[in-house]
Amino acid sequence: TVLSFSAPSRYLGDEEREVKGRMIRKTVLQPPNTTNQLVFTLDNVFTPQECREWIAMSERKGYEAALVNIGGGKQLPLAHIRDSSRCIIDDACMAGKLMENILPF
Repeated sequence: TVLSFSAPSRYLGDEEREVKGRMIRKTVLQPPNTTNQLVFTLDNVFTPQECREWIAMSERKGYEAALVNIGGGKQLPLAHIRDSSRCIIDDACMAGKLMENILPF
């Protein structure tokens, strides 16, 4: 089931906003063969130094095979569907920093 909606026009255009002294750029994308779906990227969300710190933190923690959720709270390694690794860090402070930067969009 795909949910269809009409996003308010303020979400549909490319834009730049100043957040914490730097310009963050939103670029709206139209994936092929889709309608009524909102997809966008945000550039410059973190400074180069913040990026290095987050990468270093993830490398210290380490990466594991990314599993596929099969329902009922279960996950399986299904490389033909998802062949990558991931690092999950549950950190309220980090989540707050991320939200501060992206919430204006």
